[in-house]
Amino acid sequence: MAGPPIAVRSQAAGDSGRCWPVFHAQRNHALNAYNLDPKPRDLADAAFQAKRTDEDFAAVIRSGGGAAGLSTGMPPWGRTLSERKVRNVVDFLRTFPQK
Repeated sequence: MAGPPIAVRSQAAGDSGRCWPVFHAQRNHALNAYNLDPKPRDLADAAFQAKRTDEDFAAVIRSGGGAAGLSTGMPPWGRTLSERKVRNVVDFLRTFPQK
């Protein structure tokens, strides 16, 4: 990884619009998880992360959960985020503390 993900730099610069997908997901998973069906995955789970490649994560970010046989509640971001930003989100996911 060349440095912190754009999402983190953007937040520090006060540009919450650029990091909305990541921080929106964190906020909603934390505050609203009990309402979601299926329940959101714990992305900090070491076993879960070990089974997924960076490309697996990128494909779900680009195409949404439904395209990967997961929840359709995760929308696709491929037309919104550049490939670089998709990669930065994947890099950010890999920074989650492993449980």
